[in-house]
Amino acid sequence: MTEAEHFLIVRNDRLGDALLALPVVSALKDRYPKAQISFLASPYTAPIIRCFEGIDQVIEADDRHAEKALLQIAEAKISAAICLRPTFSNARTLARAEILTRIGTAYRAYSLYFTERVKVHRKGTGLHEADLNLALVKRLIPFGEYQFPKCNLPDDARFEAVNILTAIDCSCYGGIVILHPGSGGSAKEWPLEYYAQVATRFRKEGWLVIATGSASEKSSCEKAIGSERFNFAGATDLLTLAAILQKADLVIACSTGPLHLANALGRKVLGFYPPLSNSLPSRWGPYGHLDRTLLPEVQECQRCRPGAVSKCWCMEQLRPERVFQKALEIIAERTATDSQ
Repeated sequence: MTEAEHFLIVRNDRLGDALLALPVVSALKDRYPKAQISFLASPYTAPIIRCFEGIDQVIEADDRHAEKALLQIAEAKISAAICLRPTFSNARTLARAEILTRIGTAYRAYSLYFTERVKVHRKGTGLHEADLNLALVKRLIPFGEYQFPKCNLPDDARFEAVNILTAIDCSCYGGIVILHPGSGGSAKEWPLEYYAQVATRFRKEGWLVIATGSASEKSSCEKAIGSERFNFAGATDLLTLAAILQKADLVIACSTGPLHLANALGRKVLGFYPPLSNSLPSRWGPYGHLDRTLLPEVQECQRCRPGAVSKCWCMEQLRPERVFQKALEIIAERTATDSQ
């Protein structure tokens, strides 16, 4: 590879997955500072991916219909494609675009579409998802630690966030704690009544507690904070949500996209994880800050299921008092860091 390469990173599914691909951008820019980098993202995640430095172009198509972007990919004259989201549609589209170097996993039936098939298993390795992404491009980059590139949110999103927070007079509070109780069914969720107890504790300490989520989660978010006024579920687009998260002193959520977004924006987070081998913080925790997580103190569970409904009571074992104390520790850690 030369300095003038044009790389395409393919991660066109959920928000958290796309964000955990961003350290690959940092790694490529470190090794090939003059290279051009494009990113194939889903239409939902594309607006926020465009905000990260080092990405020159974002192409939109989801992981099941990548062929919709075939012409745009072909015209981009890509030197090497890095398929971090291996689906048949993605793999075949990269081949049809006649990209000479197509890097992907060696363990799928359609891996024959890749010219470089890397023997990296994603399950059972003990590696973080971001590190697994980096392992896929180990031939291209030197070994090392890479972080998220800087995010530059557009002015209109930042102004809208300021207007929203000004409307509720957030200046009279000691700080902002954001609760994001939902996961869109992608993760095991913490009970809403537990969120409500934590919200009450923070309010008694003088904090502004607000909830974020999708429009379908508006009712559950209101239960989580016990207030309609401070419930922003469904009230923002992704960029405005990012701008609001950027104002938070702490974001509390399960293993979901907004948790990773807040972490990528440099905010302090506290994430909840179930006792499942493939869902642990070591794989899906906030990258670079795996200590900012909590799990129930139970043995590995075989009955946990994503979302709010499950056949077990694992997450109920993670008590609100433990969460509140951990949250205070993280906030205090931030205060100590800021005062240095």
